Amino acid sequence: MPDVLCDGLADFGWERPNCHGTLLVWAKLPEGYTDSVRFTMDLMEKTGVIVTPYSSFGSHGEGYVRFALVLLLEKIKEVLHAIVEVDLKVRGTAMEYEDFMKLVKTSRTYRRFYEGSPVGKADLDRIVDCARFAPTGNNTQLLRFHEVFGKEDCVKVFSHLGWAALYKDWDGPKEGERPTAYILILVPSDGLTNRTRCYDVGIAAQTIRLAAQVQGLGGCIMQNFDKDLIKEVGLQDSGCAISLVLALGYAKENVQLEDVDEEHDWKYWRDENETHHVPKRALKDLLI
Repeated sequence: MPDVLCDGLADFGWERPNCHGTLLVWAKLPEGYTDSVRFTMDLMEKTGVIVTPYSSFGSHGEGYVRFALVLLLEKIKEVLHAIVEVDLKVRGTAMEYEDFMKLVKTSRTYRRFYEGSPVGKADLDRIVDCARFAPTGNNTQLLRFHEVFGKEDCVKVFSHLGWAALYKDWDGPKEGERPTAYILILVPSDGLTNRTRCYDVGIAAQTIRLAAQVQGLGGCIMQNFDKDLIKEVGLQDSGCAISLVLALGYAKENVQLEDVDEEHDWKYWRDENETHHVPKRALKDLLI
């Protein structure tokens, strides 16, 4: 019975699950989907078929769903027919505008984090894996990435950073609210002032921020670091120079978007409740 489901999913373009000797089948999401909860909801709404998102068993299970083979063989065939009828493989490639807008709006700058909830290497690998697909000038792919995680290494990187230029009396997040991971974006040593490389770095940085947000992580894109950081991370002989640092963690800060007003203009500010306010210009003010 498991082979009927697994072979059927493979015939419809899914990666064939390994289902020997079990009534539980862990299936990789079809092309176009990266969020197992989103896929589970889409599948239920469009077919009535209910599966379990693997992410509910832990973050490392993201990208898979579980089928429980508790139906008769004929019913399993009906499930396969229902899945192929709605063509989820194709429909999953489109993202709703509202969902993308929400992702962009929530991908704010966060400077305070839950330091007791660390970000691991697997999380960083997934984020950088997204960034490697970002466009680069002439497809040269000259950027390199360095991951920093673990308390000891994060403390070392933190000592080389400057925070929030508009908060003159703030030296950065206090202990217990500091980032638990970093991604350094590097360019060839002679490429720091190359315009095309600067564009590449900006595109990669925003891709990393969006990928981190999808994983529930907040972050801060930083260019304020001292010249000794590259020695601290052991890359002084790499032939590369650090262009940007992305500080990452589970965000503790409350960030509120609002319209530009006369009092604060475009400058971000923090109120007595430590809510970080970010003014944004109206669309009509940007179109020329």
